[in-house]
Amino acid sequence: MSIFEIQEAAQKNNDMEAYAATIHDDFEFIMHLDNSKMNKEQTMEMFSFMMNSADFETHESRCLYENDEAMVTHAIMSFPDGTRESVLAYNQIKDGKVIRLETGAHFSVKIPSQKKTPLGVFFEKTTLKNMARGQKSFKHKNNSSPVSDDEIYMMVMLYTYQHKSLDYLARKFNVSYFDAKEIIIRSRFGGTCG
Repeated sequence: MSIFEIQEAAQKNNDMEAYAATIHDDFEFIMHLDNSKMNKEQTMEMFSFMMNSADFETHESRCLYENDEAMVTHAIMSFPDGTRESVLAYNQIKDGKVIRLETGAHFSVKIPSQKKTPLGVFFEKTTLKNMARGQKSFKHKNNSSPVSDDEIYMMVMLYTYQHKSLDYLARKFNVSYFDAKEIIIRSRFGGTCG
């Protein structure tokens, strides 16, 4: 069986042990959202949460290419906040296991609800607390006035569709780099801002 077939069967059967067996001990996951990195333990915790939640669905998963050195996959993912994402994943293979996973995605933007979802609960329980869902207000750097919902929407649009950098967004909307990053992360995971 190929790595792709093993991973697909593991997901279908909700078998985290079988899935983890395809992941190298020195594994690194580079997330498409902000190029942050997660190791095998962190990644398996996130995958386990997503696999055990009925709120996440993978559609049309397929392997575009696989050999002893690399695997490229594509799938459509649905998230609890109503967004859908087309995910292209590059998997580097070493010793018959995935040692590096890097994703690229295009997602549909949906104004998130105020409802706290299971993904938000997961992120609150992990070290990724900055990605937790929930109401949050942001302020401009110069006068501490609140960043409006329209400004947040424009930031997400510029980042998503015009591929503007976080530095650009911080300068244009007069917010700190870290606030711009958090706004984009929250919009991606359905966290409410405003």
